[in-house]
Amino acid sequence: MKTAAIINEFNTEDPARKEWLRQIRKHEGSCRIIAIMSGDFTQQGLPAQKDKYQRAARAIQEGVDMVVELPVYSSLSSPDTYAFAAVSLLESLHCIDTLYLACDTKDTALLLQTARFLFAENIQYQKTLKNLRLTGMSFYDAQALAAEKFIPGAKEILKSRQNAFAAEYIRSLMRLYSRIKPCLIPIALKEDPGQSAGTQGYLTALLDYTLKHGPKDLDEISGGTAALTAAIRHNQPKYDTFENFCRQLATPSRSPANIRRYMLSAILNLRKSDMALCRLYSFALYIHVLAIRETEEEMLLMVKTRTRLPILYSNSPEADAPLSLSVRHMAAFDQRAHMLYSLAFPKRQLSDQE
Repeated sequence: MKTAAIINEFNTEDPARKEWLRQIRKHEGSCRIIAIMSGDFTQQGLPAQKDKYQRAARAIQEGVDMVVELPVYSSLSSPDTYAFAAVSLLESLHCIDTLYLACDTKDTALLLQTARFLFAENIQYQKTLKNLRLTGMSFYDAQALAAEKFIPGAKEILKSRQNAFAAEYIRSLMRLYSRIKPCLIPIALKEDPGQSAGTQGYLTALLDYTLKHGPKDLDEISGGTAALTAAIRHNQPKYDTFENFCRQLATPSRSPANIRRYMLSAILNLRKSDMALCRLYSFALYIHVLAIRETEEEMLLMVKTRTRLPILYSNSPEADAPLSLSVRHMAAFDQRAHMLYSLAFPKRQLSDQE
């Protein structure tokens, strides 16, 4: 039996996603589906609508057979690192045949061509991209405009966040020389809105404490720069809420989502040195199974026999001994993130999941 994979936040009720899963099974016939899903915080740097266990349960209800958590150190990364980490995790399972990607264009051939062009990193394209970035343009706006100069239609393709991520996933497969085949399905999924309103409470107080009493070397936090540290210190007297402060610090080349990811990394004390460790392992240090269909014990056994990575079942790395120090260290960030989410949104948790 073949094994397919998807990457999705499962952050909203979305009929389109159910149709996507239906089309995957129609295309593959009898198959298993594994989903890679962020934990309690999404790639936009916002708390998810529900905690990771509830969203994993939603995935199972919608037709997924197993849900694997994308660690928080990957979720709170830039889109290209997020995509690479998710694909690397799938590659480490050594059982995935096809990665199904949703896109909101019917011209899947053009999207594939664009992804391959971006992977090649043409020198003239890189110069064009750099010059556009120097004007203050965001990376993805600059990427779309630069790609258009070499591939007509690429700008319109890459304007869509869903298409841009699909291109990143395809690039990541190429970077890893993966045997996993990408398959694009034209279907527009809902944007993941996160839960920005909730950031005004507990996260506001926690970020305020972190900036006042936390790490002094903010440059060393993952995603940090000297310029950002200077902006934080300059604007700190005007601090009011988590979300407003992140938006206040945003620039044309650094989005509010980018700032939110950095601030959450600061709260978790996730450092550049930690990310350097992750890169040594291509961001795949362990497999944390969030949920599995009761009838799919055979699939879990297959994963166990094929992967070289340790498999975690609980949210506490101490409960899954023996583990290497590197795995324990990085898995502890997921535990901290879940604790943070639990304190910020106690009513959103399922008490029987712990």
